[in-house]
Amino acid sequence: MNDRLHPLLVVLCLFDLGFVHSTHAVDAMLLLPMWALAFASPWLRRLQRLAVYRAIWNIGVLIVFSLLVRHATTTGLLHMLEDGLVLAVLCQVHLLNNVGERQRPDLTFFNSFLIAFVTSLFAPSFWWSLLFIGHTLAFVPALQVYVLTGSGHDISKKALRTMMRDSIPRTLIISAVTAVAFVFWPRDFERKGWLKETLALAQLSQGGLAESIDLGHKVRPFLSDEIALRIEMVEGRLSNVPCHWRAMVFSRFDGRTWEPQEVGRQRNRLLASRFASDSQWQRQANGSWRRPARGEPHTRMRVQQFDRDTDRLVTTLAAVHLTPTDLRGCMLNPESYAGFGIVPAADAPVAALAYTIELAQPQPARVLSERTRSHFMALPDDVPDIVSALSEQIRGTLPNSADGLAYATAVSNWLQANRRYDLPGNPGFAENLGEFLLGTATGQCEYFATTMALLLRTQGVPCRVVGGYLVHEESKDHKAMIARGRDAHAWIEVLARDGSWHTFDATPAADVTQTGEGYWHDASMWMQSLWNEVTGFDDKRRARWVASLLSLPLRYPLITFALPLAFLWLRRRQRHAQRQPAITNFEHALRQAKLTLLPGETPREILVRASSLDLTAEQLAAMQAAALEHERSRYQQA
Repeated sequence: MNDRLHPLLVVLCLFDLGFVHSTHAVDAMLLLPMWALAFASPWLRRLQRLAVYRAIWNIGVLIVFSLLVRHATTTGLLHMLEDGLVLAVLCQVHLLNNVGERQRPDLTFFNSFLIAFVTSLFAPSFWWSLLFIGHTLAFVPALQVYVLTGSGHDISKKALRTMMRDSIPRTLIISAVTAVAFVFWPRDFERKGWLKETLALAQLSQGGLAESIDLGHKVRPFLSDEIALRIEMVEGRLSNVPCHWRAMVFSRFDGRTWEPQEVGRQRNRLLASRFASDSQWQRQANGSWRRPARGEPHTRMRVQQFDRDTDRLVTTLAAVHLTPTDLRGCMLNPESYAGFGIVPAADAPVAALAYTIELAQPQPARVLSERTRSHFMALPDDVPDIVSALSEQIRGTLPNSADGLAYATAVSNWLQANRRYDLPGNPGFAENLGEFLLGTATGQCEYFATTMALLLRTQGVPCRVVGGYLVHEESKDHKAMIARGRDAHAWIEVLARDGSWHTFDATPAADVTQTGEGYWHDASMWMQSLWNEVTGFDDKRRARWVASLLSLPLRYPLITFALPLAFLWLRRRQRHAQRQPAITNFEHALRQAKLTLLPGETPREILVRASSLDLTAEQLAAMQAAALEHERSRYQQA
């Protein structure tokens, strides 16, 4: 391996280690020796000629590989990602320290690309995107150096610096062209493939609303600062805005995943669900929607829903009257859980939805069959034994006359006091629901909601999990309450004996509502929002990006037209600066004499032609000196 190439390969290896670390799938202590070996590579590679050195490396790699195989055979698929990433970076560090001068490092480049690609599926975060930018700026120069030195030739330091300066603009141009093609090139985002599930999981982990809740997903969620909801009061105080705004209801749990209540609904009849559990919405003649209520509405508010990635309208459990203000070409489809699905037209713009809602106490559904109640008490086949023990422990603290709502209050208080909240990917986060139930690991809101649902259903209390937004932030103008993408949340609704539903949130409120502050937090959120646009790119985001790009000439006409002109001017100056001074001086002398080279005419021929013209002695002397300098420069004549 050439000495000019090795430092660039060290940089690529360090970026690869950074990629693996950003996934939070590998313990940092396992990566520490590899970091040390990568940094020490410039000194260690001097020992390559020693047989003892090579033997130690080969034996060490075999031992680590054997341990990884044994770990994979004993733990199954549980730690497959961790073992695979460890093996990938181990191979990278091994190649870095053992590729000799006559060997080709092709595998190093391929392995580096593969690590960057694989980790992108499991680490959609600010840190990965930052590492990827640095990796891209190092990868192209490394390939250029490899091409120049691959045949055994060496290059000077000056040539290396020139090549590095030249590679950065090339990399930026390639990145820009790729970004434009990514936005405008038509693709079928609904086409199923082997990456569809993984990419969907990455999108669901970005702090938005999901179509299902998968407790086995361990990717750190993206906490977006983009506003998803804005609620202004029309009648009532701003402090009366409800905290929990629901969009989706989940009722079926298989031990790992919560499925929506609407699964299994008969599509040929509106509201023909087997589990119609709430009083239903009825469309009025004026276009509004109403459902039965106990008393008259007492609170009225105006809502703007900016979150268009979900196909659900976000409302509250207490909503009894909804009046669309601006649905932007969308229709509403009432669901059995007293919510609304959004049915957009083919040409509907991707814009915020506006509507007003009025709150009151909803009238319970008239008839709740025993089958419907049993559906909300169904338990998965394999329930951890700790669930029964905890449910009996909490139930024992209450009198025998306590109803389901009292028991739900006790469960909520117990979880808030005895379990800790954290996000996936952080140290100590639960590998599975059992660890969270035992209290040996932390969990996010889905873990709290699932645990509470299992504890309630074990005691025969009907309940369901709800997904939506937790509204707790006042807008800067103090006129509205807002919810951001990071405020996506999950909680519980409990069915009372009279058929009414009641909201319970077992997640500690102080942990859920905490927000970061400062320039570093703002920069991180900005970078994460960019990466969110990439990992969650779909037809809606495509339309949004295309509309933004096409509107640039109208919004910023001077900048739009000035940038291409500035680029052309700089490019012309660069080409002019790259020309040899002798050629520039000769052309200047011709302009002073008001002469132009004819097609195929040489500098000596134009000198002969100039001597027959009426030129001054100074002009002829300047042309002769410039022509002589031009010949020396071009033909290296003495």
